[in-house]
Amino acid sequence: MKHQGEPSSLLPIFQSPTYDTHASVSLDTRPLRTLSQDEKTLYSTELSIDVSQEKEPAPPTGALPLIIENAAQTLQLVPFPPSENPRYDNNVHFIGEDVKEIAMGPRILRPHGVPTGWEVLIHPEGKPYYFNQAMNIATHANVSKDENLNKIKEAKEMIYKLGAPASLGYELIIELPQECLCSYYFVDHQNLTIFWAEKTTPDQFHLERFKSQTQCDLWLQKEYWHHLHNFPLHNRLPEDAVPTLVNALLYGGVDQASSRTSMFAFTADQRETFLSALQTYKNSDELVLDGHRTSTVARIWSLLATSRFLCHHGHEAARIDTAQLVGPARKATWALRLLQIFSYIAMFNIPSIHHSHLERLWLGKIVLSRDWEKFAERLLAGWREITLLATILLLANTSFCSVSNLDFGITLSIWISAVFAIGSIATALWHTRQYRDVLHASALDVANYLASVDSQSLGLLPLAVLYSLPYTFLVWSIVSFAIAILVFALQNFWGSNSGKAAIISMCGIAALLIIYSAYFASRSIRPRDSVPWLGAWKSRTGDSRTPPTPERALQAPSRWRPALRIGRSAGAATDIEARGTGMKAAV
Repeated sequence: MKHQGEPSSLLPIFQSPTYDTHASVSLDTRPLRTLSQDEKTLYSTELSIDVSQEKEPAPPTGALPLIIENAAQTLQLVPFPPSENPRYDNNVHFIGEDVKEIAMGPRILRPHGVPTGWEVLIHPEGKPYYFNQAMNIATHANVSKDENLNKIKEAKEMIYKLGAPASLGYELIIELPQECLCSYYFVDHQNLTIFWAEKTTPDQFHLERFKSQTQCDLWLQKEYWHHLHNFPLHNRLPEDAVPTLVNALLYGGVDQASSRTSMFAFTADQRETFLSALQTYKNSDELVLDGHRTSTVARIWSLLATSRFLCHHGHEAARIDTAQLVGPARKATWALRLLQIFSYIAMFNIPSIHHSHLERLWLGKIVLSRDWEKFAERLLAGWREITLLATILLLANTSFCSVSNLDFGITLSIWISAVFAIGSIATALWHTRQYRDVLHASALDVANYLASVDSQSLGLLPLAVLYSLPYTFLVWSIVSFAIAILVFALQNFWGSNSGKAAIISMCGIAALLIIYSAYFASRSIRPRDSVPWLGAWKSRTGDSRTPPTPERALQAPSRWRPALRIGRSAGAATDIEARGTGMKAAV
């Protein structure tokens, strides 16, 4: 069962928002303070999260290693978070013995070569890990190999020499991702958090910064649930973990059903699946293995906690509505205004519709997979319709060309119309081919894509222009074809009074209908929250709100790397995913 990093339409957010303006916060070297009851009780206005994500190799964390030399070798200690655990490394292969025969007689199935004091525990996904209760150490490194066992013992001594608390109440995780590299972290089960034996900074974990202590605590708590999912067999859930999670899912479902701008990221199907599993565990205690229950609940919690982290849950600047923008805004540039003018004149203002949807989808640099799917479905349906209309128009141009003795101007207009029709068909087919496979892309993939095309000076308007090309070409083809028809009518019917009357009346009626349609189309229902120049808008409760200015439609780009991942990330969202160098993620 996949957890982090696979493409899926579960809750996703590709990028995390730009955070509030508080001073940045570094991570302390010791256990964090005990969280308050309000901070422990994670409420329930969440974002949807991608539960399935690709298994990616876990690159070494960006932390600066602490290098300690001894006579035998040089071992590097590197702090790392549970979400970057190398257990999801794709490089899986069999090494060692080749069994060619099976001995006779009954067999006792037991692990071979496991040192005294260590036990092998098999995760519900199938990956074994090793736990030593006396030392309170867990690892995925095969301790039956003397080399790995010696490294773990050496790393333990080095870690405690750094001044780490010696209490056995803190679980120590040690991983060996590379030959001379040792990754570690401590787990504080009482306060639902993790910590390290040295001072760390967000940049070491592919994060830009934390701008409030609340945000820092939420990230550490999110990582705690990742740990509990990775190592469930020897750990137990906090007493209020299941009731709090059930309440959060129930409230989030109601919030989502009663509002189109809810930040609760799980779909109805996902929510029902989670609630069904939790209810089964609650009613069938005698049939439930504690490890499976712990892993399942922790997995759901990790998704929920990631969304809360991205939405500043518990902070006064918490984002509780998809129309809310958290953080500073980016001012419109002269280049953006010039492109807007060009698209208004040369493209009949068609890109503004796509631009408004994109800005709403990417507001705060957070993407919800459900919103992306709706947007992509509308795009694909529109392009398929345009392909059909452009094909019909191309046939009409071809038929018109068969008329003999056409004037040069008419022939030229028909040719131009045919070229635009072909351009419309070609671009629509190309876009359909490109986006048909990404309809159900994970939030992380979408966030990474939008982050790559989000221009510093032009924002997402160039992408909106690209999406508008099929329809723009179709409109120009219609205009050119209409000119050819009008010129043909003037040449053949203008000489008679009835012909003049017919031409004038038909042109007048057509002009009035076009103006009438354009006027009401400009006042039709559309997302206005991120495109203020379209007019006022209403909140989901019916109260008037002040729409964000064009400059606030997009946030200033951060240097977040694709790092925070909800699900398994061997080094990096969520679909709520904090992508980014900063936190482009997806919740």
